[in-house]
Amino acid sequence: MKTRLLFSAVGIPILLILLIVLPDWGTLIFCAVLAGLAAHEMICAVGDGGRFPIYGAIFGAAAVVFIYFFGLTKITAALVAVMVLLAFLDLIITRGGSHASDFTDVLSLIFSSALLPLMFSSLLGLRRAEFGRIYVLMPLFAAFLSDTGAYFAGMYLGKHKLAPLVSPKKTVEGSIGGLVGGVVGMYIFGLILFIIAKTPFDPLKLAVYGVIGSFLGQVGDLSFSAVKREYDIKDYGKIFPGHGGVLDRFDSVLFVAPAFYLILEVWPL
Repeated sequence: MKTRLLFSAVGIPILLILLIVLPDWGTLIFCAVLAGLAAHEMICAVGDGGRFPIYGAIFGAAAVVFIYFFGLTKITAALVAVMVLLAFLDLIITRGGSHASDFTDVLSLIFSSALLPLMFSSLLGLRRAEFGRIYVLMPLFAAFLSDTGAYFAGMYLGKHKLAPLVSPKKTVEGSIGGLVGGVVGMYIFGLILFIIAKTPFDPLKLAVYGVIGSFLGQVGDLSFSAVKREYDIKDYGKIFPGHGGVLDRFDSVLFVAPAFYLILEVWPL
C-alpha cells in the first residue's frame, strides 16, 4: 500500500504538470506511447503472446498519431484495414503450426489497436480545445480523485461487497466514496480553471460532471477487472509501481475521457 500511495502522491502531480506544460505534440507522444503499451498489455493478457502484442503496440500507437493528424478519415480507416488484414493473414498462415494464432488473437488485436487508441485520443481532443491545457486534466481529476475516494472510503467504511466476483475488495461504501471523490476532483478542476483562465464555473454543473465521471470511471475499472478475472491475471503489467500496467492505472480514465469529450460538445462548462 505504501508503494501505491507514494507513487500516486508523486507520479500523478508530475503527470498533471507535464500535461499542462507540454505542447500538443508532447501530449500526442504521451497518448501514443500509452496506447501502444495498453494494446500490448491487453493482447498479452487474453492471448498466448507471439506476434500479436507487437502488432498491437505498433498499430495502437500509430492509430493515435493518425487520428491526431487526419481525424477519423479514410486514411485512419485504411490503417485499421491493414491491421485487420495482417491479423487474418497471420491466422491463415500459422494455422496448424505450433505457434498458430486463433480468432481470440484477432479480436483482441482489433479491440486493442482500434478502440483503445480512440479512447486515448479523447485526451488529445480535450487538449486541442480552447483552454485545452486545462481541459485535458478533467477526466484525470474526475477518475483519479474518484479512485482515491473509493479507496479510502472502502478501507475505513466498506462493509457491503459491490461486485465480489469481479473485484472482491470493492464495496458499496467505497463506490459512494468514489462519487464524492469525483465531485471533489471536478471542484478542484473548476478552481484551477478559474485561477488560470479566469473562467467562472457552475458548481452544480461541475457536480454533475463529477458524478458522471466517477460512475463511468468505476464502470471502466470493473470492466477491465472483469477481463483480468476471466483470464486469471493479477495485473496487466508492472510499469507503475504499486499500480500495475497502463490498463491498471488508466482503466477508469479510458471510460471518462471519451464521455467528457462528447458532453463538452453539447453541455460545456
